[in-house]
Amino acid sequence: MDHWKEDWFFGYQCLNGCNPRMIKKCLKLPENFPVTTDMVQSSMPAKTNLDNELKAGNIYLLDYAIMDGIPANTIKGKPQYIAAPLCLLYQHPDEGLIPIAIQLHQTSSLEVPIFLPKDPPHAWLLAKMWVRHSEFQVFQLLSHLLRTHLVIEVFCVATLRQMPTVHPIYKLLAPHLRYTLEINCRGRTQLISPNGIFKR
Repeated sequence: MDHWKEDWFFGYQCLNGCNPRMIKKCLKLPENFPVTTDMVQSSMPAKTNLDNELKAGNIYLLDYAIMDGIPANTIKGKPQYIAAPLCLLYQHPDEGLIPIAIQLHQTSSLEVPIFLPKDPPHAWLLAKMWVRHSEFQVFQLLSHLLRTHLVIEVFCVATLRQMPTVHPIYKLLAPHLRYTLEINCRGRTQLISPNGIFKR
């Protein structure tokens, strides 16, 4: 709670938070993320630069391209916003994994800024918060709902339909599958339905 605004804690959460599968090693910057060496030099020690760190394998990327093009809701007459950010991280020798550049859209243009740690503190903080917002959406719907609840439902149904209750594998799986169908039905009706929480 005391460190949520700090860059090192942002990086810590990328690896130790609820969804560490999004972070990828970056050996070459994506074409739609035109970060230059000069832009991020202030985040690196004087003896190195972005090109050297890319070659050394110390640069990482969070890419939320899957969020691009998702229509945003209108809630109580106010249009909402969904970002599809790109976030560049650097494994700093002293500070740990830190964010060094954030772009909130997948297409780069003059109207799409790249936020940097040297920007005004609130601008940088808000950019990091939008990355976290996308992280939450991807985690809840893909990593959590789809890749755990809905995938395991297939095994649950197959186990209940195909295995006798005396089968050793049935006995092994039964305690883990006990509430799977119930919670998945609730998820479909209360979370992702046309009137569910995500739509509202």
